Amino acid sequence: MEKSTVKKNSVIFVLILILGIGGFFLWKNNQDTPPEKWMEAKMSPVEDFIIKETPEGKIVENKKAGISFKIPTDWIVKEDPSSFYSPDTKFSEKRSDVLEVGCKLNIDISYIKTNIDVLEKFRKENISQLSSVIKNEEFKKIEIKSYLALVYGFDVEVIGTSYSWIDVPFKNRIYTILLTSPIQEEERCQAELDKFSESISIISD
Repeated sequence: MEKSTVKKNSVIFVLILILGIGGFFLWKNNQDTPPEKWMEAKMSPVEDFIIKETPEGKIVENKKAGISFKIPTDWIVKEDPSSFYSPDTKFSEKRSDVLEVGCKLNIDISYIKTNIDVLEKFRKENISQLSSVIKNEEFKKIEIKSYLALVYGFDVEVIGTSYSWIDVPFKNRIYTILLTSPIQEEERCQAELDKFSESISIISD
């Protein structure tokens, strides 16, 4: 076999190998994250959330995760820009994590690729394990600015607290908003959550 033929075959082999490896990684990146791996998923760190003062109020941006949102007027940022409280917030003297008055919002971003149906099944399975302590469980799908979202929540009467979540799966991420409120203020705080969700902008990358 001539040297030129051997060289040509070697080049072809290398090209096929490169294309094969590239195709494998492309296939892998397009695969959904198995639910059993979700607890190990990377989370967007709090330092990626940046507060900006604007004429319209405080805007929080997370450019790496492709999201921005407006903090409700007069709401207070305590720990980090991904958690904020209504100005009338008051915690229980017995438990510092239980609200007596007011509303609290948290936003988390997990790097998980999935679809709304798998997400709903996963959440329902997890919440079913709490069936002995929760009441008024609710699940529904809605659209937020053309993005399909899963809304779910429940009450824990023993601590007088209501929890409501919004999950928005988008590309390789899940944007999760959690509203915490005393049960007696659930309706007022839910209205705040609805207004907040309308301020969210997801940047398509």
